Amino acid sequence: MFLHKPIMYIKHSSIKYVSLYRLKGNNSSKSFDLGVKMLSDQPEISIVNLEMGELKGIISYFKAVKVKVREGDVERDLPGGE
Repeated sequence: MFLHKPIMYIKHSSIKYVSLYRLKGNNSSKSFDLGVKMLSDQPEISIVNLEMGELKGIISYFKAVKVKVREGDVERDLPGGE
């Protein structure tokens, strides 16, 4: 496997919220994008082309560690976490 960028370690306490993009629209889409907004004034960190099969686990993880999850620019109650 080749990684295009170095690995980033981000503390949960440093995250303001996580945004999920490209969830709706084209039904044939097999991927989505994730943006991480930090508490500092840093630009949003983008992670692109995540497999749609990973969505539920990602939402569950962020809800479990108490990080807000948004769909695009709107906070919603997304399925996947209890």
